[in-house]
Amino acid sequence: MLLISFRRKHFVFWIVLIAVFFVGKVSLQKITADYFTNDSTGWQSTGQDYYNLIKFDTQAKVLWGDKDISRALIPGVGKALSDEFFYVLIENPGVEYRQMKIEVVLPETMEANLVEVKPIFSYTSEPVAQVKAAGNKIVITGSNLDSQTLFSLKLLLPKGYIHFPWQKIVWQVVKNQKANVWLGFSLILPFMVMISYVAVALKWRSSHKRAQNKNIIDVLPGDISPSVLDILYHGKITSRSISATILDLANQGVLEIVFKNGGFEFGRFGAESKKITGKLKLNLAQKAILSKIFTEEKLIARDDEVRFRLAHRLFSKKIALFYYLIYNEAKERGFFVQDPVLIHWHYKSWGMVIFFLSIIGLILGLYIMPGANVLLWLGAMFSGVLFIKLSSKISFLSGRGENELKKWLAFRNYLCNANQLSDYKDKHLLIKYLPYSVAMDCESEWVARFQNQQIVVPDWYVNVDSNQTVADDFSNNLLVMLDWLSRSLFEIKDPAVE
Repeated sequence: MLLISFRRKHFVFWIVLIAVFFVGKVSLQKITADYFTNDSTGWQSTGQDYYNLIKFDTQAKVLWGDKDISRALIPGVGKALSDEFFYVLIENPGVEYRQMKIEVVLPETMEANLVEVKPIFSYTSEPVAQVKAAGNKIVITGSNLDSQTLFSLKLLLPKGYIHFPWQKIVWQVVKNQKANVWLGFSLILPFMVMISYVAVALKWRSSHKRAQNKNIIDVLPGDISPSVLDILYHGKITSRSISATILDLANQGVLEIVFKNGGFEFGRFGAESKKITGKLKLNLAQKAILSKIFTEEKLIARDDEVRFRLAHRLFSKKIALFYYLIYNEAKERGFFVQDPVLIHWHYKSWGMVIFFLSIIGLILGLYIMPGANVLLWLGAMFSGVLFIKLSSKISFLSGRGENELKKWLAFRNYLCNANQLSDYKDKHLLIKYLPYSVAMDCESEWVARFQNQQIVVPDWYVNVDSNQTVADDFSNNLLVMLDWLSRSLFEIKDPAVE
């Protein structure tokens, strides 16, 4: 059974979004019915003779009898020579019209002979319409309309007589834009996001460039944990922090790793644990990783149990806690100008706001103003995704952080040295520095320095399936498994922490 953690804020958001969608749809249908269609309701009638009045004023207000139908009047923008009025007067009335008369009253300053009148009949066999214009009035008479008639009226009014609100003019300008204009607008936001990210990346690169060091040191240059080193080196936490932490715990004698029958299992305490019991104090981040690997009541975690727990959990708050604690340690050590967690959340929040607002805009746009403007909302959605994806990569080292990184890069130069190591006093040297090489993405180079050499296998590592003790076989077997485990744990971390 798939376990999915319930997230109240996400649930409320989607409920609100669905409500906006349906309310917008219903409202638009009502608006469409109110303003753009009509039947015999409201007509003055005597038998089969019907009459109604359309009245315009200079402030772009239009009345159909007592009903405001101003939305049927749109301003002419751009190269348009006239303002346009379009309204469905009769739609499927279900009755026959012997005669229908519409009187159009224009603003007093507008001559009726300046207006182009286009009565439009559909679904009727012999429509007859007469148009008479005099002064500022137009009289349209329709005769012999059957019960299936669709009768619409289109008027092209000379520009300059009717004064539209600026909002309506802007709206019409927006609606009239061509697809290539919308495409251009849709690319602006993603382009700005990419420019911003490039600026941040260059700032981060310059920080790393100042920390570059050609020196080589062969001892650990500081007391930071491998997981904090991962943040210092990459600028953000990665799945390597988990692998490095597990190796570090094993080196401390806290757990052991056994390979047998083509699988693996973890033991809660390694062979050296008795010597350090009472002396070793695990921090909260290390405890979080251990609690994710082991259940509370067991001292052993087999591969099938670990895989089951990974496959049946969508989000893990324990991994999120681990990430938060490591970020917090890096912040307390003063390695960053600002708390990386807050920076990541700031940019991620902006991305989420842009993304979800663009979804709402897209939904409303499809109903209110369908057309090429969809590209704009899609571009905004893509920008939001970029913000969210790139947010976790934004951080700035402090002067102290640059100095610390400079020392560790000198140590990395030692780990990556191409010369083979053959004469070294510490027989556990490979595994001692392996967590740090994993954190700085150079474990392959470090292991290569021990290639084809017999090594002293640590007590916490047991391989029942093989007696090989050469460095590359030992490390590849171990590191491949840890890489899979770390990536799997990384994928199920709670998204609250990046």
